[in-house]
Amino acid sequence: MQLTRLELYKRVCDSPLSKVTPEFGVSGTALAAICKQYQVPYPGSGYWTRKSLGLPAELPTLPAMSDDIIEITPWVPKPRQRRPPEEGSVRNTRAATRPHRPARHPLLFGAEEHFRKTREVKEGEFLRPYKRILPDLISSESALLRALSIANDIYLALDKQGYRVHCRLAFN
Repeated sequence: MQLTRLELYKRVCDSPLSKVTPEFGVSGTALAAICKQYQVPYPGSGYWTRKSLGLPAELPTLPAMSDDIIEITPWVPKPRQRRPPEEGSVRNTRAATRPHRPARHPLLFGAEEHFRKTREVKEGEFLRPYKRILPDLISSESALLRALSIANDIYLALDKQGYRVHCRLAFN
């Protein structure tokens, strides 16, 4: 795509760079670099927010220079070249020995120890751990391992389906 400095200036001042970049087929960073190279100013941070709120917002002025033709070439990703695997390489042996899915979900690493460090409980009461950033489990001492195993199976199944399982902080 070819355009003059003035045309580029009008385009970047009419709408945000993120809206203009699909027309040119380049990233916002690349378009900003082109603007900088040809000394074409564009609205800064907060301009579009101020304009949408009806507040006064000033556009930067285009400095006087020759009105060069700017050619913008869309970015085309280069195909990745795969190297043939080397025999006995560390990468290949490590991938072959790694299990498909972890035995324990990352949220449950060390959880059993924290559940066992608990305030004093009577027989049959639920554990009351000191640490608050733990999976949301309520269990008795005798059922702790089973509760952690069930939680692990659920977390791993959700991860496998593409759902994000994470810890949420709750403050009283």
